[in-house]
Amino acid sequence: MVLTTNILAAWKFDGDLTDETGTYDATNSGTTTDTSIKILGSASRRYDGTNDKVGLPSTMLDSLGTFSISAWFYLDDDPSGGGNADRATIWHRKKATSTADDSFIWVENSASTGNVNWLRARLSTTGGAAIGFGSTTITTTAWHHVLAVYDGSNFKLYLDGNTTPEISLSNTGNTGTSPGFNTLGAREDGSSGFYSWWDGSIDDVTMWTDAKTTGDVTSLWNSGAGLAYPFGSGAVEINKINNVLISDTDKVYS
Repeated sequence: MVLTTNILAAWKFDGDLTDETGTYDATNSGTTTDTSIKILGSASRRYDGTNDKVGLPSTMLDSLGTFSISAWFYLDDDPSGGGNADRATIWHRKKATSTADDSFIWVENSASTGNVNWLRARLSTTGGAAIGFGSTTITTTAWHHVLAVYDGSNFKLYLDGNTTPEISLSNTGNTGTSPGFNTLGAREDGSSGFYSWWDGSIDDVTMWTDAKTTGDVTSLWNSGAGLAYPFGSGAVEINKINNVLISDTDKVYS
């Protein structure tokens, strides 16, 4: 799979919330530009853990049979306080108004995780819903990367460049339609407002309309240094066989 194809949106968060594709600019609610804690580019988005979030266009992920989401995240402190406060949301989207129809990626620290930070994810589609935990401890005050991939049969989350899924959930169907909630940094349940706030930074979020591969996991992790949009040395690299130029793609053969 090629990182430069089927890009739905890419937010670099280098001082603004512009979508690099020009289609899906995000909306700020309280987050600030942080030029000191960043993984790629010149800045990240900073969340205070109390009431900051970034809104994404609600219908952009509607009716997709496959998709992928890449995000870098930095957690200041362990989520704590009991109940929903034990969860820090990276991404949340609702397929319908019920909380049973939402999809999310968050870090949870609760009795269910042994009171350590684990990834937790849920995917709700027209075929049903699936939810699960990871088992790798998410350290605070450090950058981590997640690539979430839905291929129409499975929802897999890859953590920090590991090509073995941290979470793997069986599911079918498409993403359905959203009533208006597609958010970074907070969860919304349709009646109680927003909660499970992110405390820290989120950077370089990209969404695709296809299912990325384990090779893409390695490329995006890039030994922990990350790989920013447009994903390469320039937009593309040279594809050669026996030093003869064949085409411009994201692979190099020699």
